[in-house]
Amino acid sequence: MSALLRECLRTPTLYEETAQLFWCDPDVSPQLLAAHLDADNPMASRPPHFIEASADWIASVAPMGRYPRICDLGCGPGLYAERMARRGYRVTGVDISPMAIEYARASAARNGLAIDYAVCDYVDLRAEHSADMAILAYCDYGALPEKSRGKLMRNVKGLLRPGGIFVLDVFSARHYENARELRSWDVASSGGLWTAEPHVCLHERKKYRNHVLLDRYIVQTSSRVKAYNIWTTCFGPESLAREAANAGFTVIDITVSIAGDAFDPAGDTICVVLRGNEQ
Repeated sequence: MSALLRECLRTPTLYEETAQLFWCDPDVSPQLLAAHLDADNPMASRPPHFIEASADWIASVAPMGRYPRICDLGCGPGLYAERMARRGYRVTGVDISPMAIEYARASAARNGLAIDYAVCDYVDLRAEHSADMAILAYCDYGALPEKSRGKLMRNVKGLLRPGGIFVLDVFSARHYENARELRSWDVASSGGLWTAEPHVCLHERKKYRNHVLLDRYIVQTSSRVKAYNIWTTCFGPESLAREAANAGFTVIDITVSIAGDAFDPAGDTICVVLRGNEQ
């Protein structure tokens, strides 16, 4: 049986990881960085006007005078980090992708911004990244399995000063309800997101229990087959609040997006502002 057929016939177990995280995959990283920087490509980053509105809202929620130090989790090439630094915050950006961090450091230097960057899996945050506020944007929290989410929450709680806040967004339970299982394929004769080589990409979306979605991409080039599992856990306000409470956080605000739009139960995303409970 061919490797492609074997992958196509297999159903991954819940939260099964692929051999290499696509953020660090040498085939994917260059294209992913380009997608982050392409204002017209929503695959990796939100549009510049949305990011700008998000930075304004975050600054209103956590004024610099009270929350001067920010840790930007999954900072990528620094799109949020640079905007917060321009607003006067002392910013640390962490990301698992060496290529993204290399770009972010060079961009900060070009723009005269004093941002500290570190290559780090944000699930394994250390107290050395201490801050008054942490942000995790573009629904990255829901890409983690349950145990990793708990570990992340606890580690963020540990790096924040007493009373510090954590801002994050997730896809909503309504997003899960509206999602449809699908199978499709695409021929990329000039390369694409998954590799610069010509390839065929098979995409399958499956719905799992407990509001979990899987987008599975199987990429066939002339010489190899690679599969990438992208998990999305979707939340309601109550389920997200429970996970936060387990790590010692309280929800102090809820909106429909990290740009601060008013909460809408029918919305595709949910954003929460969490405050660490003081001991």
